[in-house]
Amino acid sequence: MNALTDGRFRMPTEAEWEYAAREGLQGNSKYSGSNNLGEVVCYSDNSGNSTHPVKGMKPNALGIYDMSGNMWEWRSINTSSVRIINLGLRLVNSL
Repeated sequence: MNALTDGRFRMPTEAEWEYAAREGLQGNSKYSGSNNLGEVVCYSDNSGNSTHPVKGMKPNALGIYDMSGNMWEWRSINTSSVRIINLGLRLVNSL
């Protein structure tokens, strides 16, 4: 995106991602945006076994979409340039 725009973009740190997923200080829902899984997550029971466009479900209290149950959650690890992939384990562990 940096090459396509005048902006400067980077992956969020783990702490930034966690803050956004927990809805900052505003949220208290089980899943990022709702206590009802089907309102914020496309998963086996409501996805029709296919991927879906972003912003198709309800946003969280910060107005951020798709923070729960993403197939790939990329974030930066502290100051290293390493990227890790969280394969939806947060969702699985919260069920």
